[in-house]
Amino acid sequence: MSSLSSVFFFPSLVDSRVWSLSSSGLFSVKSFFLALSKVSNPILFLPAKFLWSSKAPSKVKALASLVAHGKVNTNDKLQLRRPYKSLCPQWCILCKGNGELIDHLFLHCPVTIGLWHKLFNLARLA
Repeated sequence: MSSLSSVFFFPSLVDSRVWSLSSSGLFSVKSFFLALSKVSNPILFLPAKFLWSSKAPSKVKALASLVAHGKVNTNDKLQLRRPYKSLCPQWCILCKGNGELIDHLFLHCPVTIGLWHKLFNLARLA
């Protein structure tokens, strides 16, 4: 709330949204790309370059790319393509709990969290 104390509202002016990276005030992909190309550290905005230029094994790079783009074949995706193939779409194969979504499987599943902790401990990152 303290950061809003310096904001002044003018009831006589009309509210509007303006894209500050364009002279017209409208969003365009070109203006966004030009702003990104001027950034001193493009790795922050272009994770694909960082991913494919890293020294990780190619299988790890491919899996990370599939996860980032939401293309991993999880139970929910299988249910959309072939409903009769998935026995229970609301069931995670690892924790027997929540649905097997990409976010749950790689970030929120208790089994996966345990594996991440073991991996970070082995790599001495935790």
